[in-house]
Amino acid sequence: MLPNISSEKYPRKLTDTEKEYLRKILPANRPGYKIYNDKLDDLFLIGKGRFDQDDYVLGKENDKPDFTAPAENMFAVGKIFTPTHQIEISIHGEFEEKIELDFVVKGKGEFNKTIEKYWTYSEWQPGKKSPVDKSNVREVHLIKNNVVIAIAPQTKRVWVYEAETGINHLIPQTNFYNEIMRAKQERNPEIALNVSRLFSHLDDLTDTEIAQGFLMYNKYLNKIKIDYSLFSPKPQEKKKSFFKKFWRK
Repeated sequence: MLPNISSEKYPRKLTDTEKEYLRKILPANRPGYKIYNDKLDDLFLIGKGRFDQDDYVLGKENDKPDFTAPAENMFAVGKIFTPTHQIEISIHGEFEEKIELDFVVKGKGEFNKTIEKYWTYSEWQPGKKSPVDKSNVREVHLIKNNVVIAIAPQTKRVWVYEAETGINHLIPQTNFYNEIMRAKQERNPEIALNVSRLFSHLDDLTDTEIAQGFLMYNKYLNKIKIDYSLFSPKPQEKKKSFFKKFWRK
């Protein structure tokens, strides 16, 4: 995976440098990422992935890549900067004890492995700027500082912070936006079908619409375990806002 350093023969163990880079994207101080972090010493690179030359699969030594099932959603994303190169890393969710990942190395000349800086969505927490460019992030708190929807319009990314695991779940924007439009009962196709408006017209969406859209999206895909009873109004509160008690918090 690394120029003039890594072997392209499989299966093989990850090099110390490869593990160091991956662990920056999978911080061990967050329980949800630590599970993946801990696996790196035991897993093998067992072959190329389904997408391109920079896509790989981690698994048990005698396993083979299996592409009969659809690719898992993205689990962690980040970028490493060395004095000579940039390494873009995207890690998919684990499926049947295999982890697909993109490990793209850009740069010229002799490779210098020293990490000068890096960023990853995995380390974001409420109140922080976008990890990519320090631009503003729109936050919608489903449960104050515990389940937080984050939308970064400048870098066009959506994720949901889950305090219990420390994971920032990367959310596919199309499905999420579709559910927001359903919550709004938006029927104008120029708006309802234009996913880019999630970022270009973010201020047009209320916190309630964003929250309702995510809850509808998550209910079917079950990305985050949420107690939906928290968002159900009591009988005497039926006429009140679906989320009123949470906005008070």
